[in-house]
Formats: sequence, C-alpha cells, structure tokens
Amino acid sequence: MYEDALVQVRLPDQPVTVGHVEVHIPSKQLLNDLEEDEITHAFYVASFCATGLFESLNVQGTNIILTEEQNQDLVIHVLARMPDDGLSVLWNPLEMPPAELESLAKSVADDIDIRIWKKNNPTDEKPQETKVENLSSENELVRHLRRRHP
Repeated sequence: MYEDALVQVRLPDQPVTVGHVEVHIPSKQLLNDLEEDEITHAFYVASFCATGLFESLNVQGTNIILTEEQNQDLVIHVLARMPDDGLSVLWNPLEMPPAELESLAKSVADDIDIRIWKKNNPTDEKPQETKVENLSSENELVRHLRRRHP
C-alpha cells in the first residue's frame, strides 16, 4: 500500500476489523530501537492511515496499537472502528491503594510539568505544545476511571 525508507504499510493476513491496516517497521523490533524522528514518522504514517480510513470507509473511530515481539517487525496496527463491530479492547484495571495512586500521580505530574522540565532543561528553545482533546464521556474506559478515581 505504501513504503518508504522506514515503514511499510500493508493489510494484515488476518485482519481483526474491516479496515485493519498495519504499519511495519521492518528493521526494528522494539520502540527503544528507534530514534525520536523515526518514532514521529512512523506514528505520522499511522495517523495518516487512520485519516484515510475515516474518509474512505466512513468509520466512527480508530484504535492505534503498537506491538513489539521478539524476532518480528515492530508493528503499529490501525484498527477501523464501527458501532457494534464486536471488537473489545477493554482491560482489567489494576487495584491501587489511594495513597499509592496519589503518589504515582504526583510523580507523573512532576515529570510532565513543563515548568519543572524547563528548570531541569534550560535552553533557548521552547518545547512544542501539545493540544490535549477532551475525551468523550461516552467512552467506557473513561467512565470507569472517573467512577473509581473522581
């Protein structure tokens, strides 16, 4: 379907949905094997595939899932989603004591806090800002998390 110096886009032998596309990175097996610009390119291609699925198949959404397996290509799966498509990507959440969860949340918040990053990484260059979209309250996983951690 598409190929460049880093990625190959193709349909899988056994698709899990109509519109399942795979972005293969043949020379790599783990995400850590990639340079930052290669990661950016691979996920840009996956996002472009998702856009193509929206436009050509009129899908309701997509899931983008990375798989790493020894002795196989690193693969980004782009799954076209339709209502009642029968595909479940739910998982069982971990149970954590509230104090441990709060400590973890603070640690992550400190690591992603731009003010702390700027203090620890002084430079004239400004990091690119990322827009975070609101998650739909209809998303079952989001509702589950909100019920458990208001």
